[in-house]
Amino acid sequence: ITDILYELSDEICEEKDGNTYECVVEGYDKTIKMYYGRTYMDSIDVDPKMFITAEPGSLNAGDFVKVTVDNYIDGNLMGYLTEE
Repeated sequence: ITDILYELSDEICEEKDGNTYECVVEGYDKTIKMYYGRTYMDSIDVDPKMFITAEPGSLNAGDFVKVTVDNYIDGNLMGYLTEE
């Protein structure tokens, strides 16, 4: 069952690759040196996070930013800031 869930998660992430989403910034992860946040589709403590590539100190918790998805890992989306 776990393998099936991972496959489904990967399929969902692949469908989002290349798409741009508005995200609310929640914080900064010092270990991986990326911001993290959520889209309007995500629930706290239920859905994975959106990790955002941006210069340290350039974003604040509560900021709304547009992020284009370009990768994913373990169900978490990863992307970069965009002006779209």
